Formats: sequence, structure tokens, C-alpha cells
Amino acid sequence: MKKLLLLGGVMLSIYVSPSHAQPCFSAPECAAVRQQAQARQAQIVAQQQAQAEAYARQQRDAAREAEANRQQAAVNLANARAAQEERNRQAVIEQDERNRQAEIDLANARVAQEARNRQAAIDLAAQVEVQRLADLAKKEASEDAAAQQLAAEQSPDNHCHEPKVAGKLIVDFNQIRGAQDYNMQAVDIDHLVTMKYDSPGIFICHGAFVLQNGHRITGSLLSKLNVAGSSLVSFKED
Repeated sequence: MKKLLLLGGVMLSIYVSPSHAQPCFSAPECAAVRQQAQARQAQIVAQQQAQAEAYARQQRDAAREAEANRQQAAVNLANARAAQEERNRQAVIEQDERNRQAEIDLANARVAQEARNRQAAIDLAAQVEVQRLADLAKKEASEDAAAQQLAAEQSPDNHCHEPKVAGKLIVDFNQIRGAQDYNMQAVDIDHLVTMKYDSPGIFICHGAFVLQNGHRITGSLLSKLNVAGSSLVSFKED
């Protein structure tokens, strides 16, 4: 026989086997038989109720565990999202810092380059000025030397420039060069000046000896007298 039992909010179906009637011949015997059947039926119901309660506890425990797992999963997901958001935020902060540092480095590099450019311009201007002054000094020195040379050449004391002395210088120079090629013989003297002049036979004359082939040899021709009164001549090239 089927019976329905509500236990812990769960509807359970149980089956009750009817006890077979045993022959009883008196009212007390029939009452005892009924009592035994009822006791067996109560025992079966109690066992089924215990099983139902155990099942209900398992269901409740499983539901609580599932809920706890769900809640823990939600917590884990929230923590993971928060951690990812923090990493993203930190990454943005670090990238902003790198960008800011890059801008600072670029600005510093530009300032340094501008400073180098200004210094290079200053150095170039200084070099140009130094070169200008050097060229000016060189020009002035050359002009002074040319003026001094001209003054020395035009001086009344420039005895080496006198025709007789100059002629003797050419002869002496060619004699010193001896048997060299004719084209190497002197034919003129430019910028002839007197370095020392004691007498026609004792002097030092300086000039550029112009050769037959057009070349020039610049130097000093020295003439002095030996004990016999003869001229000893030598040439020292610059």
C-alpha cells in the first residue's frame, strides 16, 4: 500500500506492505496480531523517515556547499577583477611616467643641443676673428717687411745695390757655382740689400739671384779679404 509523507519540505512516497491476516480464534489473539503488524509498520515508517531526513540533510549540505562555492567564486572573480584593474591602473601610471620622462629628456636634449649650437657659433666666430687678426697681422707684417725691404733697397747706404758691386756679386756667384749648366748661372739680383759693408772687398749682401732658367735662389753672398788681400767669396742659401 502506497502512502505519501511530507518531511523537511520534501514529499516522499513510501510503501506499506499489509500484513497477512493470521488466523486468530479469540479477540486477544487478534489484538496481539494487530499490534505486531502495527509495530512492524511503525518500524518501516521510522526507517523511511530516517532515510528521508538523511537525504534532506545531504541536499541541504550540498546546497550550502554549492552556495559557498558560488560565493567564493564570486569573491575570487571580484578579487581577480580588482587585481587586473590595479595592474591596468599601475600600467597607465607607469606609461604616463615614461611619457613624462621622455618629454623631459627630449626637452633637455633640445636645450643641450641649442647650447652646443650657440657654443659652436661662438667658437666659429672666435676662430674667424682669430684668423682675421692673424691674416691682418700677417698682412701688416708682410707690408712692414715689404716697406723695410723697399727702404733697405732704396737706402743710400745700400752699397750692394750699386751697379759695380752688384755686377761683382753676379760674377762671384757664378764663379762659386763653377762649371754647372749655363741655365743655372745668375743674370740678375732682386731685392738686393746690404747686410754689412766695410769696403768694396769686405761685405755681406742679401738678395734673390735670378738664374738663366728663370728660377731664383735667395741667400747671402759673403766677401772678405785674405792675408794676401785677395777676396774670399762664399754663398749661404736661405
